[in-house]
Amino acid sequence: MEKWVKEPYILAIACAGAVEGVFSYDYAPNVRLVGGAYRFVNVSQECIQDLRSLASRGLIEILSLATERHLFIRAYRIAEEGKKLVDELLQGDEGSRLLEEVRKLVCCEHGLVMDACLDEEEGKVVLRCGKGCVREIDDLFKTEDVSYSSTPVVF
Repeated sequence: MEKWVKEPYILAIACAGAVEGVFSYDYAPNVRLVGGAYRFVNVSQECIQDLRSLASRGLIEILSLATERHLFIRAYRIAEEGKKLVDELLQGDEGSRLLEEVRKLVCCEHGLVMDACLDEEEGKVVLRCGKGCVREIDDLFKTEDVSYSSTPVVF
């Protein structure tokens, strides 16, 4: 039985993958419901669009969950069709190479997929395995100030 993954954890992995160069995603601060409160988090709109595209093709499943305050969050898991596609893609060298890159983000040194939890006080996502490995991802909550300048265009 496959586990469901809540959206904030996927966004954290997408942001960490973008920072580390695994994904070609861009990200920007956005207000999202995380841990029962609305917070500014770095969100990759490309990641959200990819999730919707995969769901529309039947490769992943999306579940809407109601919080105690009757707000909704999303969770995702791979569908049977998605498992078949992954198995096909892993037959090639490129698919295997990409899988290894993603494993570096979500697996421990023992090769186990780590469970994720939110540390609200520290403002980070913590990944842990059953053998004691820990990885902290704080990229999700580190929103950057980007300066810009503009000049008026006269018509």
